[in-house]
Amino acid sequence: MAKQGQTATRSGADVAVAQGWEADEHVGGTVATMALVPAGVYTVSPVPVVAAGGIADGRGLASALALGASGVWIGTQFLASPEASTHENYRERLLETCESYIEYLDNLFDTGSPDAPHRVLHNKAVTDWEQVGRPHREINPVKGR
Repeated sequence: MAKQGQTATRSGADVAVAQGWEADEHVGGTVATMALVPAGVYTVSPVPVVAAGGIADGRGLASALALGASGVWIGTQFLASPEASTHENYRERLLETCESYIEYLDNLFDTGSPDAPHRVLHNKAVTDWEQVGRPHREINPVKGR
């Protein structure tokens, strides 16, 4: 975040996001959110920092604020709300899951970013991909290529 945050704030960004590796889906780094926040705050001050990744309740909010963040970005928690346009089966799966059901995988989905890691719930797509030897995304059976 340090280099990216400096570049963004020098370019006029009004806020910086410290996204830790706990973030769902597209994961851009390997540092945990709560370790990243104070480093980001120090690096881009006085620009406000928003903490993202693994924050789902008031305790996470309080922790991020105590580390200097100006706010938090909560994502997956909102996907589980009845107001979200997520499929009911997915919502139920999110509510039933725990931290040990989440996997960190490389090259599962074609995101346009080479070797982009993802955090996912194990499902049929993951099983199918593993059964054919975890091929690189260009020949991913999940995408039909």
